[in-house]
Amino acid sequence: MEALPRSTSISKELEGEWKGEYELFGSQRHVSVKLVNRATDGAAAEFVVVGKKTTKLPVDLVTQDGDLLTIDSHETGISYEGHFNKDANEIKGIFIQAGIELPLVLQRAK
Repeated sequence: MEALPRSTSISKELEGEWKGEYELFGSQRHVSVKLVNRATDGAAAEFVVVGKKTTKLPVDLVTQDGDLLTIDSHETGISYEGHFNKDANEIKGIFIQAGIELPLVLQRAK
């Protein structure tokens, strides 16, 4: 039996709040992601999408492998995969929902 994936720690540069936006079916969505390390439990994320309504996604997996950040909400079938660019201070990736992949660039919140 295969062990369930566990969240990993993330680099200090990724900790904090990130914001971005994408468009789905002609409607703009605003995204806020807060990333924190939790001692021995790996990282956690608060992932909020604001469109016609505000949705706080139940995140159950956060991993970092090199510059690749992955955030998964298995309950909703939503995930985000992005590459952290330290020089540009951004995470450039894709928001994945029900097989639809949308570009989403996250910038550090001011």
